[in-house]
Amino acid sequence: FLKNKYLKSKDSKIHILCHSLHFSSSVFEGIRVYNRKPFFLEDHIERLFRSCKIMGLKLDLKKNQVTDICNEIVKKNKLTNGYIRPIVFRGAQSMGPDTKDCEILLSVAAWKWDVFYKNSSLKLTLAKWKKPGPDVSPVAAKSSGSYQISTLAKNDAIKNGFDDVVMLDHKDYVAESSSCNIFWIKDNKVYTPTTRCSLAGITREIVLNILKNEKIKLKVGNFRINELTDSDEVFLTGTASEIINVCQIDKKKFKEKKMTNFLKKKFYLIKK
Repeated sequence: FLKNKYLKSKDSKIHILCHSLHFSSSVFEGIRVYNRKPFFLEDHIERLFRSCKIMGLKLDLKKNQVTDICNEIVKKNKLTNGYIRPIVFRGAQSMGPDTKDCEILLSVAAWKWDVFYKNSSLKLTLAKWKKPGPDVSPVAAKSSGSYQISTLAKNDAIKNGFDDVVMLDHKDYVAESSSCNIFWIKDNKVYTPTTRCSLAGITREIVLNILKNEKIKLKVGNFRINELTDSDEVFLTGTASEIINVCQIDKKKFKEKKMTNFLKKKFYLIKK
């Protein structure tokens, strides 16, 4: 879907001087499809519109219209299991920071995508890059610019034989991985950072609700890296990655994955 039309991907074209290509001013969502149904679609579209508001993107469509477009894209692609990518961006009417004349565009694409990580258990390394604070960057928006640091950090990790990274924020508190929220367990209690400097993930929220319903002890707060590495078990959450175990952070190895497996089973029942 682009410029109010459904078309083949090979025919979807934008101008090379598209403002968002040059100035990282787009916002987007990633939405899983299970059994032909977009998972938590309304929550994702709600967050898309929140991101638009933060980034000053006034989309000339209502939430229910974008929801309908996503559902239609799934049908047109005959998608049983896969991924949807709605993105809102600015057209080519400005080549400076001034955006008042820019057209606001929506594109929605979908494709079959079963696995995000190749490995079922991940090796992480501490990133040299740090997440900016909310007074430096619009961290509450799922914007393209927010992923510049994540892309650099993850590619550094892969070059060094790891799957992903642990990113700290600008105050040296644990933030997230390159694109997932992070949880860990110590003495049967679950810990996860606040989202002060990272995106509030929808899968993260699902896990928080499971923990609440199962009456499992939880602490959300600001934590140092030694509190993470001193844990018994670590896992990541995200729409693309779902819930995935972490077996190593630099030289520290984690053998336990009891809580991860329990939450995976609960998550499977929700998505079924």
